[in-house]
Amino acid sequence: ANGPYQRANRSLRRAIRKRKPRRVVASLSVAHVGDAVDRYREEARAQRVIGRAFRIFVKRRRLERRLEQNRVVVSLQAAMRGVIARKLVAVWYRKLVIVTIKWQGRIRRA
Repeated sequence: ANGPYQRANRSLRRAIRKRKPRRVVASLSVAHVGDAVDRYREEARAQRVIGRAFRIFVKRRRLERRLEQNRVVVSLQAAMRGVIARKLVAVWYRKLVIVTIKWQGRIRRA
């Protein structure tokens, strides 16, 4: 009964007798724990680096979009200022012409 199937035969006998199988507890040696802790530290550091880079990327993209929107707004404001200024000049010129004609009429009557 000491063959290569001893463990399997034992678990089969337990199953036949309807006993619960034994739990196998994984044991870690000190070297394994140290390696696991080192790996955890490396992964945590990698997470911080990746998160920091992503946050910087998102902030930079948001800033670039805002600057582009500001450029569009500034050009729109400049166009509207031009429209308003031309309208004011047109009104001013019409009034100037009207006043000039009235003064010319008064001067010519006299």
